[in-house]
Amino acid sequence: MDRRPLAGYENALGVDHPRTLPTVHNMALVFHRQGQYDKALEWHGRVLAGQEKVLGADHPRTLPTVHDMARVFHRQGQYDKALEWYGRVLAGYEKALGADHASTLITVQNMALVFQRRGQYDQALQWYRRALAGYEQALEVDHPETLTTVHNMAVLFDNQGQYAKALEWYGRALAGREKALGVNHPLTQGTVRCLINFHEKTGQTEQAHILRTRFHVPNGPSN
Repeated sequence: MDRRPLAGYENALGVDHPRTLPTVHNMALVFHRQGQYDKALEWHGRVLAGQEKVLGADHPRTLPTVHDMARVFHRQGQYDKALEWYGRVLAGYEKALGADHASTLITVQNMALVFQRRGQYDQALQWYRRALAGYEQALEVDHPETLTTVHNMAVLFDNQGQYAKALEWYGRALAGREKALGVNHPLTQGTVRCLINFHEKTGQTEQAHILRTRFHVPNGPSN
C-alpha cells in the first residue's frame, strides 16, 4: 500500500520532496516491525540522506531518523553502532532541544539499555541516573516515563545480584505504576512478574505467592 503513493510522489514531486520522504519513512517502519532490519536500514538511510540534503544534519526533523537507525542497530545486537548513532542523535537533541527535553531523555534511556545489554552495568547505571533525574525534573516522580526508568534500574540491580537495591527499586516501580496506571495495565503487570521472579529466585516463595494472588498472576513462569 505504501509503494503506490511513493511511486506517485517520486514521479510528481521528486525523491527528496518533503511529501515523498514520510512515505519512505513508513516503508522503513514496516520493515523494522517485520524484523527485516537490513531493509529497514536501507529505507531509513534513504530518508536520512534526503532529510540531510533538504533540512540539514541537525534539523529536529532529521534527528528522529538518526534515532530510528540507532534503534535498528540496537535490535540487531550491533551495540557499537547503536551507541555511535544514539550518541549522534543525543548531541543533536541536546543542541537543538536541551538536555532535559523528552526526546533527549528517551535517547539517554536507550543508551543505558545498550550498556545494560552489553553487561556494562556501571555505565548503564550512570545513564539511567541521568535519565531519571531529567524525568523527575521535567515530568514528575510517578510519571510513566519516570517509572520506566525506575523499573529498568531495578532490573539492572537484579542482574548485578544487588538484591536489596533491586527489591527497593522494584517496589518503587510497582507502587508508582499501580497508582498511575492501575493494577491491570501491562506495565504494572510487567513489574509484578519481574518481582515474582525475583522472589522465587531468592527463595521468598511466600512473597511470590502473595503477589500472584493479589495481581491474579497464574502459577508458572512469570517472564
